[in-house]
Amino acid sequence: CIPARGSADALAVAMLRQVLERDGAAVEVSSTAELSGETLELLRTRRVDVVCVSAMPPSQFLHVRYLCKRIAAQFPGLPIIAGMWTLELDAKWLADPLVNLPGLQVVSSLRDARLQVRQAADATYGRRQAALAARAVSPA
Repeated sequence: CIPARGSADALAVAMLRQVLERDGAAVEVSSTAELSGETLELLRTRRVDVVCVSAMPPSQFLHVRYLCKRIAAQFPGLPIIAGMWTLELDAKWLADPLVNLPGLQVVSSLRDARLQVRQAADATYGRRQAALAARAVSPA
């Protein structure tokens, strides 16, 4: 989970982490002090099933788009969940600049984030299992 910028984003990540860990997920959280390059390097060195980017107003949603674009470009096929947490969210309005990113889902509640993370992790696990099975069957 990646907080977009400030302490409110980090607090939202902490709440999402609790929800996901209750479901049995292993969750790593990057620091708001980390630069996006450091965060991308962390993704490169770990086996990651899903990335969550969290933004609370007044966080700049353009920065969320920037982070999501970099992640999508460097990790094709990696599911990205953008948590745009607000009380009054017009998800379509906020999601419009993000919709062209492959594998991206925009959510506005912890419940929706939990569901999307679970679905994305299950799909990633299924692809890994299929790849392992294909390697086991193919001759060396």
